[in-house]
Amino acid sequence: MKVASNKSAIEWTVELHARLAEVFAAGEAIQTDERAKWLLDYLQQQEIRIGDMVEGFQDQAAQNALDTQKYDWEAHTSVEIASLSDKPYGTMTYDEIAEDVMVTHNQIIELYRSMLARASISDEKKLFEALASVEEQETKQMSQSINRGRDM
Repeated sequence: MKVASNKSAIEWTVELHARLAEVFAAGEAIQTDERAKWLLDYLQQQEIRIGDMVEGFQDQAAQNALDTQKYDWEAHTSVEIASLSDKPYGTMTYDEIAEDVMVTHNQIIELYRSMLARASISDEKKLFEALASVEEQETKQMSQSINRGRDM
């Protein structure tokens, strides 16, 4: 059983967004389909922006919410940062990339919802409500942009 702080969960999410940006950039470099290249470029920029927003929560959140310890919070997500490098974004179709990114972001949202359900203090609840809200809004925005890209 692994014990980690809520701050660790936020740091993990920031790292995940940074890694996604890296693999999207690498995929864009070898992608031959113009729409898929556009999507990977867009997603890379979005991941950097979302990662910065999530990282900002460490400065805004109450220290007691950040320091609260959780058991096995990582068990609540199936996203493995290391395995992202194995995804062939450079050869995937537009729709495959779009589906994959939505699945990943929905897993992040579920992690935050799980952490919210397990929150024991009000500052911790506020933190995970805000994080879930940001991820949900950004995922909706990405989904809308992806759908507009399909019409190109």
